[in-house]
Amino acid sequence: MFDDDSSTPTDQLPAYAPRLDPLDLSEPRFQPHDRECLVCYLQRMAHYGCARHQFTRHYQRVSAPRATSLLERLRSWGGCCCECEIFWNVYVPNPAFVEMGEDEHMAWSPSCLSVRRGSSRPCELWIRRGTGQ
Repeated sequence: MFDDDSSTPTDQLPAYAPRLDPLDLSEPRFQPHDRECLVCYLQRMAHYGCARHQFTRHYQRVSAPRATSLLERLRSWGGCCCECEIFWNVYVPNPAFVEMGEDEHMAWSPSCLSVRRGSSRPCELWIRRGTGQ
């Protein structure tokens, strides 16, 4: 995974610190990129801390407004309380695209492989934990 201002990969999957202050999601840095998938967006937002699904809701409003049950679906798969749990319980890097170190931390992550506009599905960089899909 790469920080927004650098091409140096960080050494692990997103580890969110709790957010105590409100975010102004209208700022450009919080906007999903064109055709960026939800999980790549959340990976990019990890730098800003755990927002208790605030980033997920924002992505749904901006990029996938017809995905009205997105949060309920993620919660039913184990992402119940925050974005952190989406990475712990729902989606893992696809080993066909992402190198993993021996300690299961990402060695590097390519850019999002894109999804169709309006989709709430992840790109091919991510697979559902335990399902292989």
